[in-house]
Amino acid sequence: MAQTLEEMFNNKFIGIPIVHPSVMAKVDWFKRWPYDKHNIRSEDYELWLRSLKNNVFANIADILCFKNESLSYALSKYAHSKHTGAKFIWRYAPEEIGRILSAYYARWRYMQIAIYAACNLLGLRDLFIQHRYLKLTPQEREEAEKIANIIKNTKLPLKKLPF
Repeated sequence: MAQTLEEMFNNKFIGIPIVHPSVMAKVDWFKRWPYDKHNIRSEDYELWLRSLKNNVFANIADILCFKNESLSYALSKYAHSKHTGAKFIWRYAPEEIGRILSAYYARWRYMQIAIYAACNLLGLRDLFIQHRYLKLTPQEREEAEKIANIIKNTKLPLKKLPF
């Protein structure tokens, strides 16, 4: 897992390894760097690209959240995210890496859509999704299952609303 700033943003025009549900920052940071509501499906990516030059980021090795990608993955969502990401590359990359490399990274986004569509047609969607994230080690999986069981078995006090 990328831990240093350089490792995290070395390939920022391919992707940024920050999982937003696990982001911790001061309230002031979120007020200063709000989502742009027009960036549907790629809000995080645009936020990281926009705020990168003015902030310090870090990753910790602890697993802070779990997500089952196979339940929420759809070609239309994926295509929209990649298309929007290509627009952000054209907005942020040329100044830093030039137009030729920017074109390469933007084209790569569209190639990913084609690859995903082909995987869908061939019935290989789950195989494609598997490669988005690192697999848990057996020890991490065991720990994750323990945490999930604690969450599942936690009784929440249900309070009747006054209306």
